[in-house]
Amino acid sequence: MPERSADAVIEGSVRLAGRPVADAVVMISAATVTYPEIAALTDDLGRFSLTCHGTGRATLVARWDQQVVSQEVDVIGGRTVQVELAFE
Repeated sequence: MPERSADAVIEGSVRLAGRPVADAVVMISAATVTYPEIAALTDDLGRFSLTCHGTGRATLVARWDQQVVSQEVDVIGGRTVQVELAFE
């Protein structure tokens, strides 16, 4: 059986005017990697965490109060990627 590559973790925060946004939905809308979690909800400090399997690219989308922001990120198996999503 082939060995599965290590999980990649996407961690980050969602902000509006420099302040954390609680209860924003952050989702992976497209990816070249597989992902068991489709979305996460930010905590009181605007933080979130999602896991992917393998190495590739993922497009993150954050939604909150009718606002939307997206960002592409490179993910590498076995590593954690830090991302900040900012609403304008």
